Amino acid sequence: MAKDIDEEVETLDELKEKNTAKELAAAKEEAYNDAVEAAAIDLAVENAEIVELPEEMIHEEVHRSINEFLETCNVKVSHLKCTSKSLEQLKKIFTNNTKQKLKSRTKTNLVVEAVAKAEGFEATEEEINAEIEQLAADYNMPVEQVRNLLSPEMLKHDITVKKAVNVITSTAKVK
Repeated sequence: MAKDIDEEVETLDELKEKNTAKELAAAKEEAYNDAVEAAAIDLAVENAEIVELPEEMIHEEVHRSINEFLETCNVKVSHLKCTSKSLEQLKKIFTNNTKQKLKSRTKTNLVVEAVAKAEGFEATEEEINAEIEQLAADYNMPVEQVRNLLSPEMLKHDITVKKAVNVITSTAKVK
């Protein structure tokens, strides 16, 4: 049976071992690529001349983080039975605990978006459709459902940001 799947192996144990080795190699490569990407972006942010971040940008990042947190918990703000006071308390907790992290994230966003703008990146209809299809496959959802959930502008932004990250990463020198 193992030979039916892979002619290079004799037993199911050999097949499992071979597949496990491939999976580990793929995971190592992905971790390496993620580390290179993170280091390249960190270096780009470090080298950027950002004098001071506008407080409004940090405020927007706080809101984005709260929404991401709630989405992770599978909760929508409209479904929460809470007062504006309790939402303000949640905002304070997020702001106080993660202000430095959010400043860093905001700087990163500024740098990546500046690269995207400087390079003149835009998202084509084909890229948007490919992204929708990939997300549908990743989340095991119908394509139309994904299309209805995500705005074209958000998808365009995500695609241009990915292009900018690829440029930053591909031009980084790994030592």
